[in-house]
Amino acid sequence: MLLSPFSERPTVVLGPSYHVPQAPLQQRKGWWSCWVDGLKRAWLSTQVSHRGQYSVERLLALAEYTRTTSWVRAVFVCVGTPLPVFVLVLAQESVPLQDPTRGWRVNYGIWVRGALVSGVVARTIVIQLKHLVGGVAISSRQVGLVAVAVMAAYTALSVAIAANVFFPIPFMTITMTLPFLVLVICFFRLSVGGRAIHEVVTRREQLLRFTLFLSAQTFMSVMYPAYQALFQAASETGYELFVVGLLPVLKLLMRNLIAQCFSRMDDMMPEAVIFTVDFFNAFYIATSMQNASSTTTVVVIVAADLLHTALALQSVHRRTSSLMSQLCEKLGTDGDVPHLPDLLEKSRSLCRHCNEFNSNERAQLQLRSCIPYRLSPENRHLLDRLDKPAGCHLPAKGRLLCRLKRNSTADKPTWPCGSRRSNVIHPLVEKNDEQTRTAAEQDAIVNSPRHAKQLREVLEILFTSECLVLSEYLEAFVPILYANYVVAMVRLPSAKYHSELAGITPENVGDNVQTVVAYAFLEFLSFVVLVIIMKRNTGVRSLHHLAFVLETHMPLIQDKLMAWVLLTLGSRVVHFGVDFTFRFAWLATKA
Repeated sequence: MLLSPFSERPTVVLGPSYHVPQAPLQQRKGWWSCWVDGLKRAWLSTQVSHRGQYSVERLLALAEYTRTTSWVRAVFVCVGTPLPVFVLVLAQESVPLQDPTRGWRVNYGIWVRGALVSGVVARTIVIQLKHLVGGVAISSRQVGLVAVAVMAAYTALSVAIAANVFFPIPFMTITMTLPFLVLVICFFRLSVGGRAIHEVVTRREQLLRFTLFLSAQTFMSVMYPAYQALFQAASETGYELFVVGLLPVLKLLMRNLIAQCFSRMDDMMPEAVIFTVDFFNAFYIATSMQNASSTTTVVVIVAADLLHTALALQSVHRRTSSLMSQLCEKLGTDGDVPHLPDLLEKSRSLCRHCNEFNSNERAQLQLRSCIPYRLSPENRHLLDRLDKPAGCHLPAKGRLLCRLKRNSTADKPTWPCGSRRSNVIHPLVEKNDEQTRTAAEQDAIVNSPRHAKQLREVLEILFTSECLVLSEYLEAFVPILYANYVVAMVRLPSAKYHSELAGITPENVGDNVQTVVAYAFLEFLSFVVLVIIMKRNTGVRSLHHLAFVLETHMPLIQDKLMAWVLLTLGSRVVHFGVDFTFRFAWLATKA
């Protein structure tokens, strides 16, 4: 039986499996070691990468993707994912901007940009609603119609306000948020109908989580531009380092807030958290390094980020080394699994050797994922077998006899798990079936709880690995994307209306972005180190792992990247009315 991604599931025990030392070992430890261990546990408890686990279905999908996908395709997916965003930004910037003092009639460029931003963000909201709330059945055509309708209505409303009140509209992307959301709701209602809206409203918990997620995203789109204004104000004072220290704090808080929205959807948590919070963080780190007034600030930013990365890599190295030793000890002696190549194959072997999970084991594992995958018949059958209630497992010979008997008796159904006259389960096998089981199968059934425990550790490590590989990938390509954007933009006529390009010319742009490029290079090196560690310790190909996530979550990732890039860059154009001094000089001129 296939479970709906939105059906109620047992509470999952999240987080890594910490082995609590026994009392004699604690007595031998010094106070310093105990204090460090306690501090480390407290720190890990705040890290989203240590608060979840893969589902078994996602594990099987990753193993199958890694086994069947070529290196060329994996590289193409990883390199090609940011390209549509970069092309969209260049297409938007190719629309010329006019002098805002000439009024709203002349400035058609800002209305084209506003329409593009509203359409992309509207599509992003609807796609997220479709994935996070059950009962939302909306086609790609309907999503496109909602986006186009919102673009037209939002632009008309903005033009009306500019014509009758003021232009530019102060903090346009913020002050127009409420009317924008009303438009999205209205056109979504017209698109899907009242029955679908009623179905969405009945799922209150899922709707609340989606609302919280949307509110957190809206808050970040306001908070990070405000942080940039604060950094620029502090760049000429002695408080620049203090402001830089706020960035990792904001990142930690927002990561944990958004993770709460996906507490029962672990397979979606890394992508949702990292392509939201880490994108903004990486983007504004690059901006801060570009605008930093001292080399000390740049060194502190890089050192803090590399220290965090080093601690994460050390944790992964230690956990993977320990787990692989245990798995080799358990599985390396089995006759049918002599030398498995990597962690994914060993975990698949654990699944094959496990009997059906009992209720306690099911409470600690997620079998079904909250998103669909294309699994092979073999993996689908394995997942269905693990999903059966414990005690209903039949050996292969028993299943064959059951099928033969069912085919020969068309009018009487044959029940595979026992007799109708007794409450005791009797497998339909011959008397010598127990003797026909291999030693590996018998040992696996006896040791199923231990296998389930080790399988849970594998799922936790894969969750942590996905968080790290996504974070390192994002922190490497975002600075490169931003540096190329600055180099291209400074040669366009609209550059004079971008606040982040003030004082940058085609002659000095190379010196201006060199620290950003150096930072991107260091992040790329840390990504390479992560790939080497995972390959050497576990045999897992992190590049394929990354490509798997990028392909599986492609619509969500592309929509997020496009929305965040357009919103972030839009907040730096004077036509959008961003003025954190709150003087709004154009209003005084109009008065």
